[in-house]
Amino acid sequence: MLLIHRRWQTLAILLAPGLWSAGCVDDEDVLLDETGESGALSKSSDGSGGDEEGSSLGPDGDEAAPPFLATDRVAEPEFVPLEAIVKFRTATPIDPRASFAAVAGAEAVGPELHLVRFEADRSAGVAAADPIAATRAWIDELRAHPDVEFAHPNWLFKPSLTPNDPRYVDQWNYPQINLPQAWDLTTGVSTVRIAILDSGRTGHEDLADRWVPGVEYDALGEDGDASSSLQQIWNHGVAVASIAGGKSNNSKHTAGVCWGCQLLNVNVSRNNGKASLDAAIRGIYWAVDNGARVINMSFEDPHNCMDLETQALPLAVKYAIDRNVVVVAAAGNAGKDAYDTSPASCPNVIAVAATDSDEGLAAYSNHGSVALAAPGGGAPFVNGTIVSDGLNIDCDNDVYSQFGQSTAGVVVNWTTYQHKKQCTRYLAGTSFAAPHVAGVIGLMLSRNPKLTPAQVRNILQSTAQPACGGKCGAGLLDARAAVEQAASLPPGGDPKPSAKFTVQCSGLQCTFNASNSTDNEGIVAYDWILPDEQFKSGKIVSAYMPGYHGAKAARLRVTDTRGQSTLIQNNFSFAQPVVSPSAGQYHSLTRPDNRFHLFNTSDDALVLTWYTFDLQGEPVWYSSGPGHRLGARWSQTLYETTWNNQVAESKIVGEVSLDFSSSSDVWFSWLLNGKRGGERYTRQFGGLGRSGVWYVPTELGWGISVQESGQGLEGVVSFPQGGKPAWVRSAMVTPSSNLQNVPLKYYSGKGLCPSCGGTTAAEEHPHWSGWMNLQIASGDSTNGLASVEIVYQVIYLRWRRLQQQIAILTKP
Repeated sequence: MLLIHRRWQTLAILLAPGLWSAGCVDDEDVLLDETGESGALSKSSDGSGGDEEGSSLGPDGDEAAPPFLATDRVAEPEFVPLEAIVKFRTATPIDPRASFAAVAGAEAVGPELHLVRFEADRSAGVAAADPIAATRAWIDELRAHPDVEFAHPNWLFKPSLTPNDPRYVDQWNYPQINLPQAWDLTTGVSTVRIAILDSGRTGHEDLADRWVPGVEYDALGEDGDASSSLQQIWNHGVAVASIAGGKSNNSKHTAGVCWGCQLLNVNVSRNNGKASLDAAIRGIYWAVDNGARVINMSFEDPHNCMDLETQALPLAVKYAIDRNVVVVAAAGNAGKDAYDTSPASCPNVIAVAATDSDEGLAAYSNHGSVALAAPGGGAPFVNGTIVSDGLNIDCDNDVYSQFGQSTAGVVVNWTTYQHKKQCTRYLAGTSFAAPHVAGVIGLMLSRNPKLTPAQVRNILQSTAQPACGGKCGAGLLDARAAVEQAASLPPGGDPKPSAKFTVQCSGLQCTFNASNSTDNEGIVAYDWILPDEQFKSGKIVSAYMPGYHGAKAARLRVTDTRGQSTLIQNNFSFAQPVVSPSAGQYHSLTRPDNRFHLFNTSDDALVLTWYTFDLQGEPVWYSSGPGHRLGARWSQTLYETTWNNQVAESKIVGEVSLDFSSSSDVWFSWLLNGKRGGERYTRQFGGLGRSGVWYVPTELGWGISVQESGQGLEGVVSFPQGGKPAWVRSAMVTPSSNLQNVPLKYYSGKGLCPSCGGTTAAEEHPHWSGWMNLQIASGDSTNGLASVEIVYQVIYLRWRRLQQQIAILTKP
């Protein structure tokens, strides 16, 4: 098979034993697949061949079929079929290599190296049927010969992964940090979430499917809509997010660093582009609680983090670090030591300085007390102020975007203010250096999700390239080296881990078990994304399902000691239990001041009143229509009652559903004013005695919802406030047929609206007060007497109803 089959006999004679000494085999760098989950540049041992000397001949003198290579070649890298690179032993005075080259067709490729071409012997049929196996077989025989120092395939090396995004050619910043070579190892995985605490999302197509769906937080408004406001003139967060994890290889705009990771959208920016401390703190807590592994903060304040002026911030950062979340911050653009900049100076935060295109410290960049540097681009620094007037590449003419002529910055995605154009531009600043590091950390965690914040920092600093004359911490970020060191590279042929899991449910409580997942060297991490985008870690995890309706799917990613991972998704279903729901007061487990009262009607239908808060944190209530369950599920239309000229009017604002896991444990979901949501609620008490909705037959639109259970009774008064529905709540009192002067409290719940992500307890409003008298004889009564007074003391607004006849509307 050397050129023609007969030439192998000639080669065997030329390489007869005794001409050179015994051989050895070198390992070779080989490029494996470039997929985001397991691609790696690694060492692959080729084996040492057999024990035979000389040619391998059959018993009749014919050449024997070439032996197969002993090792498993399942994950074989690519090479040129029927070719090999050969190095012979030290030449003797009569150098046989010239004869070899002439007879066997070897071609010199260097002073000591030859390219040998084989040719298939169609009569044998082996090479024609499987040229890869034939090539391997002849290489094994070459290696076994004492006159060959080494022989190996003529490998085909893939280029470092290059995205096809049109502006990638302008992203000089990525080659500077060896990012394309890091992409050969991984482009990130969806179980790694990078939280972007910034100005919120826009509709930019390079980010549209990078955000975790349905999971975001406006830390200013304390609600679940973190889109950039219509008044936001500087969409800084779009640029930051596009670097950390913007969509790549989609033939549009720019490439992001960790394009396989997912982004968590947290808006902390006011309309003037500045982030407030309270929003930053709330954003950190929310991001940690919603599965972030990395938090990026590209904003600055001229105080040391440990000053008395900012001492609340390090507590939030500590919360993140203690829960294994890495925190990255821009070093600041004041051209001074970052020691006096927050959040960069907070303990355990990775503070990032900026380099220009020449790998020097950018003139504006803070330095000194930083962990390392990353590309931020060049920009003039005049009188202590950065002048970032980056060139408009393909945006519309927007004065608020402050376009200029500079191309010294980095290319980023952008959304203009006036016409909301989704486009690209140049910008410079440490704001854009930080997400390079955040994205690389995402790549590191994609290969080794068990890394701690301290280990991440150590790897980043120990692998950094010398830069900035020692003024930027450990030096310039080296993405390839950092990602490579995050997990030892797998040897050639090392299989990925096998991911398997089972699901067992009791009602809506499900257990996900990955114990049957296997790997030859062991699994170090199990990461789950469960229905409703719940993020969990561990071999066995439990989670509460968001209702019975709709298809359910769970994703599991298992990672081995070599940083190889397998991601699978399985659909599953579970049966509804037989339940008899208990009437009473239910509350949210994570936001206890969100409650609903559940009652039965005379024909055994269910009806509820929902007591929650609006976007401003003011109390508001909604009511459902009555309806019967279908198994463990109940759904009804949702109404809001308003008042016009003292006349109550009800309008449809959505729908509500209850999926019962047990008689007192339920998934409560809603569609309210176009927004969907859901939470787990559990029954607190009530449903006995005088429990029920009591109303005034002569004046519709207000009433008292009573819950009684054992030795406790509580009432909630629904009343009109400025034409809108509001409520006040009594303290828990001992049940009596004649309750007098029971105090009523008005609560404010900023961040507790149905679509909000806040978990802080509601607060009693200091300027509201009230009382109620309630006379209901017993649990069998269907009527009674009530009087109510509610006062807003600032301007003395009073809502008062003297003693009136009340009647039961719904009752357990």
